[in-house]
Amino acid sequence: MAFLPDRSPTCLKDFVCRAVPPVDVALPAHADFNSYLLECQCGHNGWLIHGNWIGDKSCFVGPILAECASCGWSQRLIDLSRDGYDASIGDGVVERATSQDIWRCSHCSSAVGRVAVSFGYQYEEEAGECDIRHDLFDAFILTHLCLDGEDRIQVAVFECA
Repeated sequence: MAFLPDRSPTCLKDFVCRAVPPVDVALPAHADFNSYLLECQCGHNGWLIHGNWIGDKSCFVGPILAECASCGWSQRLIDLSRDGYDASIGDGVVERATSQDIWRCSHCSSAVGRVAVSFGYQYEEEAGECDIRHDLFDAFILTHLCLDGEDRIQVAVFECA
């Protein structure tokens, strides 16, 4: 069984995070993921997600930026050049400098929704202690939760190791 850190990754430091079971964001209950619902510091939980579509809009890539739909505050949510296992050991992927496209839900047609992020970890607890193990995630999943509460759609899935 993989070791799951007891604190959120550094890329979430400016967000208000509420830990939730993986099953709440449409992941299997036994998944080795830490999952969080995001809220803005203003208290709102509706977000616009900015990123980049590639190809025929079948793949949404980063860097991913979250913008509060209420107050307009925005922050990079994940950037593979600085976040995740590979980036933490100095082997990150260089991504585009800007996030030009806004993701829109194919089910409810809204660009605004609640956001959940999940971080996967594959290392064992016996692998030793280190100060950055919460940042050594090897998988990232961004999930849009429709405001009506009905649909949970995966927006982006990144391998980070």
